[in-house]
Amino acid sequence: TIPNETFRKCSLLNNVTIPRSVSSLGTNSFRECTSLSSIVITNSVTAMGTSVFEDCTGLTVASIEDGSTLDNLPDWTFYNTRITSFTIPASVQTINHGVFMKCSALTSIVIPNTVKNFANTEIFRECTSLKKVTFKAPCQLTTIPQNTFYQCTSLEGITIPASVQTIGNSAFRYCEKLNDVTLPGTLSAIQDWAFANCTAMENLTIEEGVTSISRDVFQYSGMKNVVLPTSIGTIGINLFYQCN
Repeated sequence: TIPNETFRKCSLLNNVTIPRSVSSLGTNSFRECTSLSSIVITNSVTAMGTSVFEDCTGLTVASIEDGSTLDNLPDWTFYNTRITSFTIPASVQTINHGVFMKCSALTSIVIPNTVKNFANTEIFRECTSLKKVTFKAPCQLTTIPQNTFYQCTSLEGITIPASVQTIGNSAFRYCEKLNDVTLPGTLSAIQDWAFANCTAMENLTIEEGVTSISRDVFQYSGMKNVVLPTSIGTIGINLFYQCN
């Protein structure tokens, strides 16, 4: 075990090799190691605390070895780092709060089909270089929680998997380059401000099966063309407010 806080704020630490004898990384164990530029998490590591690499602002390369049995990525694991890409292991079933939040250099991410749960909010919030998100089929994810992709200002398109039943509050708010969006008929809840301030969004298709949409979902978007299904029975107030 590398205990909690072990190397926190070791600002000159630039190279770390995790021994294969290590099975757990404690909370904040490498937090604010601002000179650390790369890390390989060995497949011997079976548990991690929260914020292990948070605020490692020099970290550009991070990976988890093949054969890993980690079943979740804990809160704030890579918060405010400079990683450009990351491969989520197939063992991971849960991605927790703010794991990649403010990773401003992250350009793409693939969600493996083993992931069942985005456990909390803001997982990719303010990943301002994120252009592409791919959900591997058959996707098991049922909820895209509140603020998941909030202010991902480079995100141009996304395919919402048919497994998703809920899109949370402000999940895609301020995704200013997001354009054509199709929402699957399996959605039972599209919550407040989910796509608000998506100023490039011109075309919207909501597939048959969706029965209700909450308030303010598309306000201040760039909407030009909208296709609504006959299944919709309830529309919240200000749905298309100021879609000029």
